[in-house]
Formats: sequence, structure tokens, C-alpha cells
Amino acid sequence: MKLKNIMIVLFLGILFVGCSTTAISTSATDENGNIITQEYLLEVAMGNVPNAKLVHKFGRHSDVTTSIEPVSLSGNYRTPTTATQLEVVSTDVDDTAGGTGARKILIQGLNSTWQEETTIVNLNGTTPVTIPVNYTRVYRAYITESGTYASQTAGSHQGTLTIEEVGTGNDWAIINIDNGFALGQTQIGAYSIEKGCTGYLMTKFINTDTVRTATGYFFQRQGINETTAPYDTMRLVEQEDGITGSLTVKPQGVIRVFPELTDIGFMARTTQGTAAMSVDFEMLLICDHVVQ
Repeated sequence: MKLKNIMIVLFLGILFVGCSTTAISTSATDENGNIITQEYLLEVAMGNVPNAKLVHKFGRHSDVTTSIEPVSLSGNYRTPTTATQLEVVSTDVDDTAGGTGARKILIQGLNSTWQEETTIVNLNGTTPVTIPVNYTRVYRAYITESGTYASQTAGSHQGTLTIEEVGTGNDWAIINIDNGFALGQTQIGAYSIEKGCTGYLMTKFINTDTVRTATGYFFQRQGINETTAPYDTMRLVEQEDGITGSLTVKPQGVIRVFPELTDIGFMARTTQGTAAMSVDFEMLLICDHVVQ
């Protein structure tokens, strides 16, 4: 009986291991296909699925008005058709190599060939530093090295950092200090899908912090690399009216599928007055190449 019991345990163990290694699909499906399971997403997050990654984006606009603007701290999401030379600068001299503030910043976006590019730049305080890679989009930036061991009262950067066009001052992204707390990270409620990738929107969230009624516009524009007419249009994906608190959309399947070379993100306005608004969305990216 003991030998029989041991054999049963061994058989169940082999069966369990076999199921755990074969039950996870290694290819995503489109909006008309199979359900993308939580197990699959976990495997992607662990880096076990080739050419796939999860993209989590969040944005905030502290002063949304009756005019429609992208939900980002700068109020902008720049979308040129050719790569642009950028620079980064702080409002404080201590955000520099060897300083007590931010020393290095990571910039992430699309380069001149519409592929994702990540660049780390050494800061030089209030003196602008040219970013060595020209970008067509910047959708994320954050501090990677600081001269201060940060806490709730001591920040990783001393001033507001701005990524802007060289020679024009046009803001692309901002890392600010909010009520004395250094955030260390941009808040850009938009994203651009690089060449060779498909995006599967999984969840989205909108919040406004006052009694003002706000409207959120989730938009898309395909063919972002087009340089001559006719162009693909910018168009609405979903509109959320009358937002006075929080709205979360988290279905069982995929909300929407977006092809390569597509801008997506949130714009917003109020019906009257001003309000702060924050947004959040998560997307599965499947590419025909290795992703960062």
C-alpha cells in the first residue's frame, strides 16, 4: 500500500507540473479570439513570454479647464512627424552631477525610426543639457540617481525638471514638486505604440478631485509616421461624460486593439471652472522583435 500511495503521489506531481508548464499560452490573441488570461499576463510580467511586455501609464493634469488638453503635468503631448532635438534643465543648481538633488534622468519614447529608445542623461542644474537622441515622442521620464537618500521630507530632486525643445522652450514633459514632495517621475496620460508592435488595452481609470464635472476623451491616431496628406485621423475611442469622482473600466477581455504607430491617451476638459484630473491605463504589447 505504501508503494502504491507513493506512485500515486508521483503521478499527480508529474501531472501538476505538466499542466503548470503547458497551460500558459505564449501568444496573445486579438479582440475576436481567445481570452487573454491572468496566468498569461503573469508570465509576461515575469519576462517569460518572448517579445511581449505590459505597459502601465498614468497621467495627471493639475489644472484642467474648459479647454481640451492632454492629461499630463505640462498640458502637452508633443507629436511631431520628424525627430526633434531636446534638452533637459532644472530650476535648481543642486540637480547636477555631485549635487544633493537629481543627478541623472532617464528619458523614454520613440526615436527617428519610430522604435522605443531609452536614454540616460547627466544633469547640470539650471544649465540645459542636450539629449543625445532626437525623439519623435516622449512618454516617460524619471530620476535614476540622486545625491540624497530620499524620504517623505527629503526629495530625490531639488527643483522642477523640464524636457523641452532646444532653442524654443516648448515643453515636452515635466517632473515637479507637489506640495513639497519631489515626485521624481513624469505623469503623462498618453503613449505611442512603436513600429512592429500591437497594443491590447486592458484597463483604464479616470479620476477628478473636485465637485467640478469633467469630460474625459480617450483618443487614438494611427499612422503617426505619415509626413504627407492624406493623413490618418485623430479620433475618439471612448468619451466619459459627467465625471465627478472615479471611473474604472476593467472588463474580462480586451477593451480595444491598437496597431503599430498609433498614439493613444487621454484628453480632458471641465464644464466650468478648473479641476485636477488623473488617469491610468494598462496595455499588453506584443511585438515582432525583442522589447526593452
